[in-house]
Amino acid sequence: MSNRSHDQEANADLDTPQDRSASAKKRSSRLLFIWSLITVAVACFYFGLTAKVVDPFHFDVGMAILFLATLPGLLWAKRGGDQLPLFEVLMLTTANTFALPLLSGHDSLRLYSKELITSAGFTVIVFQVAAELTYYGVKILPGRGPFFTKEVIARNINRYIGYGLWLTTAYIYVNMFTQWIPYDVSSIFRAVFSGVGLVAVFVQSRRWGLGTIEPHEKVSLVINLAIQSILLFSTLLLVGGLSTLIIALLGYVSGSRKLPLLAFVIMVFILGILHNGKSLMRSRYWLENGTQIQPTLSELPDFFAEWLDCSMSTVPG
Repeated sequence: MSNRSHDQEANADLDTPQDRSASAKKRSSRLLFIWSLITVAVACFYFGLTAKVVDPFHFDVGMAILFLATLPGLLWAKRGGDQLPLFEVLMLTTANTFALPLLSGHDSLRLYSKELITSAGFTVIVFQVAAELTYYGVKILPGRGPFFTKEVIARNINRYIGYGLWLTTAYIYVNMFTQWIPYDVSSIFRAVFSGVGLVAVFVQSRRWGLGTIEPHEKVSLVINLAIQSILLFSTLLLVGGLSTLIIALLGYVSGSRKLPLLAFVIMVFILGILHNGKSLMRSRYWLENGTQIQPTLSELPDFFAEWLDCSMSTVPG
């Protein structure tokens, strides 16, 4: 009895809060990897059924770009790395920027020849392969000095990051509905506020995942994401709003190691509806010279109601 009690006490000592935390972390990482793998598989299956490519070879190119874009993220989820997934997020943006427009038959692709599209696709693949071989093949020991160990974003300025959300929302409104920004400097403003907005969204979403964000900051993040998405979607180009939502999703997942299933399902459902009626809406609101009849702020409710009607009218019988 004495030996048995001693063994039980030894086992109990091993079951420390740190051990339980590590075990929970492993389970979360494993579940995140499984759900991520399922999501990628569903995306591949979807585009396998619905891909709109002029040249069948472009489907292979698009799928290769999609695979290489998601591979680093899948590996990060599988190994449960503690590092901030900057490289993984960078590579994942190539899916939204290159693979998805190619596989969905983006309207602007009609402006280019099949040969040029093929060449551009190969260029993206070469970049992805070179980037991933470099990232995984070059091993560099991290520096130990203050420059390398000091936080890039200190905790005491996290509360100011949220202001970047409101600044970006204000910029989107000004850019779309006013003429306040001169055309000559519009590209500079767009680059600056796009960068500020994406960083703010990622940081706040990651803090949400880590559980270090205040309740009023959560409300601010949700409100800004909703406003920005609505305004960007009203251009009938889904890529802008989709990029913001994906960055928010990645930020949360990188912090919590959990996929927010309810939010993810709602996002996919809404985007599916908008995508279904997008072509019909473009035929009504895009002029032949490429400009758009942009609805005013007060017209947005009717605009999206019309979009919903277009989506429902194009649902297969």
